[in-house]
Amino acid sequence: PCMSDFKQISQLLTDGGGALCVASSDELAQALTRLLAEPALCHEMGHKNQLVFSAHSGAVKAVVSSLEQMSIV
Repeated sequence: PCMSDFKQISQLLTDGGGALCVASSDELAQALTRLLAEPALCHEMGHKNQLVFSAHSGAVKAVVSSLEQMSIV
């Protein structure tokens, strides 16, 4: 699938072990089959995603704060 609009977050999630990148419908089917067969893997990936989002929380607030300091908003 095309992730061009989400390059940074998709890379963070993939690198963090919380997402899988597939290149074809066959790879997608294999990944889904594996995830459905391994609930513990799904749980582990979900936990890894929480870690990624926790590490990057507050980004929007920081950007808005910077814009406010520059009197843009």
